Amino acid sequence: MPSNVSIQFTFIIDHCDFYLDAVAEKFITGKITHIGSSSIDKNSQVEVSLRDVSLMDVASKLIASTTISNAKTFPIPYQLKYNPSDIKPHHTYAVSARITGPDSKLLFINDVRTKVEFTSSTSPTINIAVIQSNRL
Repeated sequence: MPSNVSIQFTFIIDHCDFYLDAVAEKFITGKITHIGSSSIDKNSQVEVSLRDVSLMDVASKLIASTTISNAKTFPIPYQLKYNPSDIKPHHTYAVSARITGPDSKLLFINDVRTKVEFTSSTSPTINIAVIQSNRL
């Protein structure tokens, strides 16, 4: 090829939303803790949720949730995937946990707001304390 010839390539990338969304996902990690007995029914379901709790007198908006079905003892580690584009500046966010038995009866729940701060670029680590539901 002669040295005075230049070649220009143009690439058109289309339908790459899936890749961008996958890169944008982040995680909240932590443990669900309980003071008292350390075991739960092996067929229990653990649900961890992230909600926007900014507005008063309005139901909170679900941002992300995950279910754990193989938990047997406390503390229960969790990893909750969320999309950072769903996090709005100056909004308030909280995580919650609820554990139901094989009959869908509520066994454990957190009874205080567990706030999540998204101020740094690192993924938050948040522990969630639960109580037995019969103590409510």
